[in-house]
Amino acid sequence: MRVSHASAACTINSCAITSIWHPSPARHRDHRLTMRRDNDWRYMPARHYFIQGGGRGLGLAFVERLLADDERARVITSVRDPEQASTLARLAQEHGDERLQVVALDLADEDSIAAARSRIGALTARLDLMITCGGLLHDDQGMWPEKKLADVEPAHLARAFAVNASGPLLMIKHFHDLLCHGERAVIASLSARVGSISDNGLGGWYAYRAS
Repeated sequence: MRVSHASAACTINSCAITSIWHPSPARHRDHRLTMRRDNDWRYMPARHYFIQGGGRGLGLAFVERLLADDERARVITSVRDPEQASTLARLAQEHGDERLQVVALDLADEDSIAAARSRIGALTARLDLMITCGGLLHDDQGMWPEKKLADVEPAHLARAFAVNASGPLLMIKHFHDLLCHGERAVIASLSARVGSISDNGLGGWYAYRAS
Protein backbone atom coordinates (compact mmCIF):
# COMPACT_ATOMS: atom_id res chain seq x y z
CA MET A 1 0.00 0.00 0.00
CA ARG A 2 1.28 3.45 -0.90
CA VAL A 3 -0.06 6.17 1.39
CA SER A 4 0.14 9.95 1.37
CA HIS A 5 -1.16 12.79 3.48
CA ALA A 6 -2.67 15.91 1.97
CA SER A 7 -1.95 18.80 4.31
CA ALA A 8 -3.49 22.24 4.49
CA ALA A 9 -0.81 23.51 2.13
CA CYS A 10 -1.49 20.60 -0.21
CA THR A 11 1.95 19.07 0.14
CA ILE A 12 2.04 15.28 -0.08
CA ASN A 13 4.32 13.34 2.25
CA SER A 14 4.93 9.66 2.89
CA CYS A 15 3.31 8.25 6.01
CA ALA A 16 1.44 5.28 7.38
CA ILE A 17 -2.26 5.00 8.15
CA THR A 18 -2.88 4.84 11.88
CA SER A 19 -6.60 5.41 11.83
CA ILE A 20 -9.23 6.99 9.62
CA TRP A 21 -10.70 9.37 12.21
CA HIS A 22 -8.50 11.57 14.37
CA PRO A 23 -10.55 13.92 16.60
CA SER A 24 -8.74 17.11 17.55
CA PRO A 25 -9.19 18.43 21.12
CA ALA A 26 -8.20 21.88 19.87
CA ARG A 27 -11.55 22.16 18.16
CA HIS A 28 -13.37 22.56 21.48
CA ARG A 29 -12.64 25.00 24.28
CA ASP A 30 -14.09 22.88 27.07
CA HIS A 31 -11.89 19.82 27.61
CA ARG A 32 -14.66 17.92 29.37
CA LEU A 33 -16.97 18.61 26.45
CA THR A 34 -14.19 17.51 24.10
CA MET A 35 -13.84 14.16 25.84
CA ARG A 36 -17.58 13.65 25.75
CA ARG A 37 -17.88 14.61 22.10
CA ASP A 38 -14.89 12.54 21.00
CA ASN A 39 -16.80 9.44 22.09
CA ASP A 40 -20.23 10.47 20.83
CA TRP A 41 -20.96 10.17 17.11
CA ARG A 42 -23.66 12.85 17.38
CA TYR A 43 -21.02 15.54 17.81
CA MET A 44 -18.68 14.34 15.06
CA PRO A 45 -18.97 15.86 11.58
CA ALA A 46 -19.70 13.65 8.60
CA ARG A 47 -16.59 12.07 7.09
CA HIS A 48 -16.38 11.79 3.32
CA TYR A 49 -14.64 8.73 1.89
CA PHE A 50 -13.97 7.94 -1.77
CA ILE A 51 -13.15 4.33 -2.66
CA GLN A 52 -12.12 3.88 -6.28
CA GLY A 53 -12.83 0.34 -7.46
CA GLY A 54 -15.45 -0.49 -4.85
CA GLY A 55 -17.35 -3.06 -6.87
CA ARG A 56 -15.50 -6.15 -5.64
CA GLY A 57 -12.56 -7.46 -3.64
CA LEU A 58 -10.80 -5.13 -1.23
CA GLY A 59 -12.60 -2.08 -2.58
CA LEU A 60 -15.98 -3.56 -1.79
CA ALA A 61 -14.72 -4.67 1.63
CA PHE A 62 -13.68 -1.07 2.39
CA VAL A 63 -17.13 0.21 1.40
CA GLU A 64 -18.93 -2.36 3.52
CA ARG A 65 -16.69 -1.81 6.54
CA LEU A 66 -16.96 1.98 6.46
CA LEU A 67 -20.74 1.85 6.22
CA ALA A 68 -20.96 -0.71 9.03
CA ASP A 69 -18.46 0.83 11.45
CA ASP A 70 -18.87 4.58 10.96
CA GLU A 71 -22.43 5.85 11.11
CA ARG A 72 -21.21 9.31 10.08
CA ALA A 73 -19.50 7.95 6.96
CA ARG A 74 -20.53 9.37 3.63
CA VAL A 75 -19.08 6.92 1.11
CA ILE A 76 -18.62 7.51 -2.58
CA THR A 77 -17.33 4.64 -4.64
CA SER A 78 -16.61 4.16 -8.31
CA VAL A 79 -16.76 1.30 -10.79
CA ARG A 80 -16.44 1.23 -14.55
CA ASP A 81 -20.11 0.33 -15.02
CA PRO A 82 -22.44 1.12 -12.09
CA GLU A 83 -25.28 -0.73 -13.82
CA GLN A 84 -23.39 -4.00 -13.31
CA ALA A 85 -22.57 -3.38 -9.63
CA SER A 86 -25.44 -5.30 -8.06
CA THR A 87 -23.85 -5.55 -4.60
CA LEU A 88 -23.33 -1.78 -4.45
CA ALA A 89 -26.91 -1.25 -5.58
CA ARG A 90 -28.07 -3.39 -2.68
CA LEU A 91 -25.89 -1.47 -0.22
CA ALA A 92 -27.18 1.86 -1.57
CA GLN A 93 -30.75 0.69 -1.08
CA GLU A 94 -29.94 -0.53 2.42
CA HIS A 95 -28.05 2.58 3.60
CA GLY A 96 -29.68 5.25 1.43
CA ASP A 97 -28.31 7.70 -1.13
CA GLU A 98 -27.14 10.04 1.60
CA ARG A 99 -24.58 7.49 2.82
CA LEU A 100 -23.56 5.75 -0.41
CA GLN A 101 -23.18 7.06 -3.95
CA VAL A 102 -21.84 5.09 -6.90
CA VAL A 103 -20.23 6.85 -9.86
CA ALA A 104 -18.69 5.66 -13.11
CA LEU A 105 -14.89 5.83 -13.44
CA ASP A 106 -12.42 4.03 -15.68
CA LEU A 107 -8.93 4.26 -14.20
CA ALA A 108 -7.33 3.95 -17.66
CA ASP A 109 -9.30 6.89 -19.12
CA GLU A 110 -8.46 10.42 -17.95
CA ASP A 111 -11.68 11.82 -19.40
CA SER A 112 -13.59 9.34 -17.26
CA ILE A 113 -11.59 10.36 -14.17
CA ALA A 114 -12.30 14.05 -14.88
CA ALA A 115 -16.01 13.35 -15.33
CA ALA A 116 -16.11 11.47 -12.03
CA ARG A 117 -14.38 14.41 -10.33
CA SER A 118 -17.12 16.73 -11.60
CA ARG A 119 -19.83 14.39 -10.38
CA ILE A 120 -18.22 13.93 -6.96
CA GLY A 121 -17.58 17.67 -6.65
CA ALA A 122 -21.31 18.16 -6.97
CA LEU A 123 -21.87 15.72 -4.11
CA THR A 124 -19.30 17.06 -1.62
CA ALA A 125 -16.85 19.93 -1.26
CA ARG A 126 -14.28 17.78 0.57
CA LEU A 127 -12.86 14.30 0.96
CA ASP A 128 -11.19 12.94 4.08
CA LEU A 129 -9.94 9.72 2.50
CA MET A 130 -9.33 8.56 -1.06
CA ILE A 131 -8.27 4.98 -1.73
CA THR A 132 -7.40 3.74 -5.21
CA CYS A 133 -8.05 0.01 -5.31
CA GLY A 134 -7.98 -0.66 -9.04
CA GLY A 135 -5.23 -2.79 -10.52
CA LEU A 136 -4.69 -4.85 -13.64
CA LEU A 137 -2.92 -8.21 -13.81
CA HIS A 138 -4.93 -9.86 -16.59
CA ASP A 139 -8.12 -9.25 -18.52
CA ASP A 140 -10.52 -11.02 -20.84
CA GLN A 141 -8.84 -9.61 -23.95
CA GLY A 142 -5.80 -11.86 -23.96
CA MET A 143 -3.63 -10.17 -21.33
CA TRP A 144 -2.12 -12.68 -18.91
CA PRO A 145 0.81 -12.67 -16.45
CA GLU A 146 4.03 -13.31 -18.37
CA LYS A 147 5.87 -16.48 -17.41
CA LYS A 148 8.96 -15.70 -19.53
CA LEU A 149 10.47 -12.73 -21.34
CA ALA A 150 9.19 -14.01 -24.68
CA ASP A 151 5.65 -13.41 -23.41
CA VAL A 152 6.15 -9.65 -22.98
CA GLU A 153 3.86 -7.61 -25.25
CA PRO A 154 4.24 -3.81 -25.62
CA ALA A 155 0.46 -3.28 -25.72
CA HIS A 156 0.01 -5.23 -22.49
CA LEU A 157 2.82 -3.25 -20.84
CA ALA A 158 1.19 0.02 -21.87
CA ARG A 159 -2.20 -1.09 -20.53
CA ALA A 160 -0.69 -2.22 -17.22
CA PHE A 161 1.08 1.12 -16.78
CA ALA A 162 -2.08 3.05 -17.71
CA VAL A 163 -4.08 1.34 -14.95
CA ASN A 164 -1.50 0.56 -12.26
CA ALA A 165 0.85 3.55 -12.46
CA SER A 166 -0.72 6.43 -14.40
CA GLY A 167 -4.21 5.81 -13.04
CA PRO A 168 -3.47 6.47 -9.34
CA LEU A 169 -1.41 9.56 -10.23
CA LEU A 170 -4.22 10.94 -12.40
CA MET A 171 -6.59 10.35 -9.49
CA ILE A 172 -4.44 12.62 -7.33
CA LYS A 173 -4.20 15.16 -10.17
CA HIS A 174 -7.96 15.51 -10.44
CA PHE A 175 -9.04 15.01 -6.81
CA HIS A 176 -6.29 16.59 -4.69
CA ASP A 177 -8.20 19.86 -4.28
CA LEU A 178 -11.01 18.04 -2.47
CA LEU A 179 -8.47 16.76 0.06
CA CYS A 180 -6.96 20.20 0.76
CA HIS A 181 -9.22 21.60 3.46
CA GLY A 182 -6.94 22.26 6.44
CA GLU A 183 -7.65 18.97 8.23
CA ARG A 184 -6.08 15.53 8.10
CA ALA A 185 -6.70 13.79 4.80
CA VAL A 186 -5.34 10.51 3.47
CA ILE A 187 -4.57 9.34 -0.06
CA ALA A 188 -3.82 5.62 -0.41
CA SER A 189 -3.11 3.42 -3.41
CA LEU A 190 -3.28 -0.34 -2.98
CA SER A 191 -0.96 -2.85 -4.59
CA ALA A 192 -0.27 -6.54 -4.02
CA ARG A 193 2.69 -8.62 -2.92
CA VAL A 194 2.86 -10.13 -6.37
CA GLY A 195 3.74 -6.65 -7.61
CA SER A 196 6.86 -6.49 -5.47
CA ILE A 197 10.19 -6.18 -7.27
CA SER A 198 12.33 -7.04 -4.24
CA ASP A 199 10.20 -10.04 -3.26
CA ASN A 200 10.62 -11.74 -6.61
CA GLY A 201 12.39 -15.06 -6.57
CA LEU A 202 10.65 -16.67 -9.53
CA GLY A 203 10.63 -13.96 -12.20
CA GLY A 204 7.75 -13.38 -14.58
CA TRP A 205 4.72 -11.12 -14.26
CA TYR A 206 6.81 -8.31 -15.74
CA ALA A 207 4.07 -5.83 -16.64
CA TYR A 208 2.43 -5.96 -13.24
CA ARG A 209 5.70 -5.81 -11.29
CA ALA A 210 7.07 -2.95 -13.39
CA SER A 211 3.91 -0.88 -13.09
